[in-house]
Amino acid sequence: MFIANRRFLYKGDYTAPPEENDYLGAKNYLTEDGLAGFSVTGSGWLVSLYSNYGKSGFARAVREYVVPDAYKLVCIATDTDRDNRLIRLYESVYGFRIYARTINDTEVMEEHYGRDFIANFISANGTPFHVFMIGAQAAGTGHEIKEFKDYFEAEAYVDKTVKRFRF
Repeated sequence: MFIANRRFLYKGDYTAPPEENDYLGAKNYLTEDGLAGFSVTGSGWLVSLYSNYGKSGFARAVREYVVPDAYKLVCIATDTDRDNRLIRLYESVYGFRIYARTINDTEVMEEHYGRDFIANFISANGTPFHVFMIGAQAAGTGHEIKEFKDYFEAEAYVDKTVKRFRF
């Protein structure tokens, strides 16, 4: 369903391609009409949270399903997005906090998605980087936000150092 909805999402073409996520090994949540949903991987990553409803509120409506299981996420940000609504949403609705970030993902995104994709992305949005967040039910080393030059190094760091605990 994410594949079918992706092209209609606001900036959906900038979301991770569905083949990058393991939906078969995840808990998948979908509205009856298929217009909204999300997945939580077996290792606690929140992926593919989307809504094609004309009104806001889906993220808040599913809070009770997200918070118990999802304790890691990654989202894209840009140097020109001073008021990142997506990061603020994850902080305010789910209690996530920034744990790590990359500095500039232009090269890695060009390598994975192509030169035209990244040129269009930068033109429309600015220079991309990724923000890795952890939930209130997670423990990570230190309180300082760690910065990385490499996306995959940052992702491995989060996987290695973030552990889930129960209340």
